[in-house]
Amino acid sequence: MKTLGNKKIGVVGVGNMGASILEGVLTRRLTTPSNVWVYDKVVNRAKSFACRLHVCRASSVAELFKKTDVVLLAMKPQDLANFALEHRSSFRMGQGVISILAGMTTEKIAQALGKHVTIVRAMPNLGAKVGQSMTVICGKNKMALSFAKTLFSGCGEVVMLPEKMLDLVTAISGSGPAYFFNVMELLTDFGVKQGLPPGSQGFWPFKQDWSRAFSEGLQGILRGAAAESDFQKGDDGSCDENVTTREIQKSFSAGASSGHESK
Repeated sequence: MKTLGNKKIGVVGVGNMGASILEGVLTRRLTTPSNVWVYDKVVNRAKSFACRLHVCRASSVAELFKKTDVVLLAMKPQDLANFALEHRSSFRMGQGVISILAGMTTEKIAQALGKHVTIVRAMPNLGAKVGQSMTVICGKNKMALSFAKTLFSGCGEVVMLPEKMLDLVTAISGSGPAYFFNVMELLTDFGVKQGLPPGSQGFWPFKQDWSRAFSEGLQGILRGAAAESDFQKGDDGSCDENVTTREIQKSFSAGASSGHESK
């Protein structure tokens, strides 16, 4: 199995996604804890994560940049502007940056951080928490892309696509699970109304089957997109994964309400 070698990896933000990616990397032994540095503005979160996985904790962003070769940006997209304003000068020439910030193009990131960094943009999804993410990556530097592909292989499958498709990927891969979980809720509610007790084990077989089908279907879609160079994108507008997901959930709620009202 290909590993990340001796390169030092720094992660800014160890919330759900940043933590899941690192856990996968370490579980599959793609690198060692001593090669991983983490920083989070919520100090206790970083301390807890570093203690649990025995990785190194940076006391500041500047220290993390100094100690690492590649930096994974895993904070909220809306925090990028202030982050760049405060820390842009800390990046070294040629330092690798991998961004999982939804809606942030490589051009926007380069404008924020400077043209002297090597950027890979990636879009994983919540499947990373159980090693079943379908991550799409894009960038111009082949060595940086190879490193990113190995990094994200720790939490699932990885495909490379042109950047023009990343907003669509955000909608399908990043926010798509919202559809799945809402369907699960509807089916569970229906089962309870028909007599199944809440929390019944009878729900688990179809939940597992549907989860597997959803994951495999999504992987098939994205693999197909990677193979089709003339794949067309329907909307050029930027997408924020969290905003898109909330809109999906609103749509489901509105649909459910109108359905009840029509009865």
